[in-house]
Amino acid sequence: MVMARVGQIKSPDVEVTGEDMSNAAKALKSVKVDVIDAQTHQLRNMNDILSDLSEKWDGLTENEKAYVSFAAAGRMCA
Repeated sequence: MVMARVGQIKSPDVEVTGEDMSNAAKALKSVKVDVIDAQTHQLRNMNDILSDLSEKWDGLTENEKAYVSFAAAGRMCA
């Protein structure tokens, strides 16, 4: 489910804009986790995305955790 939500891109264009990104991708971006590779403009590997999120998780506020969890998984994660 997380992969499906994060990977929803609304345009096949090489340059993915904020309008093209899913709510899950926007939520990850809000906590400075890149979903799109800056060089290739393609989706990053999901393991890399989740690894980056894991490194930041303990430093996020409860509101940030709730926002990212719900946007990415459809439910809150503790």
